[in-house]
Amino acid sequence: MELWTLIRSIFVTLSIEVIEMRPHVSDGEMILTKWRVQGEIASANQLNSISVSSKYAAALKIALLAIKSSDLTFTVTTFIIFDEYKIAQQYHCWDQVSVFKRLFGGNMPSAILNILTIV
Repeated sequence: MELWTLIRSIFVTLSIEVIEMRPHVSDGEMILTKWRVQGEIASANQLNSISVSSKYAAALKIALLAIKSSDLTFTVTTFIIFDEYKIAQQYHCWDQVSVFKRLFGGNMPSAILNILTIV
């Protein structure tokens, strides 16, 4: 699942800001960036129209519908590894533990963790 495709299917308005950008290792080959993504969640009808497949866990749709009326903030940490000025690897990790922990009363279900971790 392309990261921004998922974001666009969930939100109708978006505000994105870079929180942090710095070298992640001493030689500077890996850059760590953190992004904050905020926006208005799509309507229940729009969320229901998202196809449930291996790319969209049903639990994620249920979670989004359950918190439709609340403000939802995502922090996306992006690791980018450069090899001779070309991107060799990217890793995106979503951190919205507080939102989903309030919803599920504990750790996020593995189905949601799997869909929010994009390698």
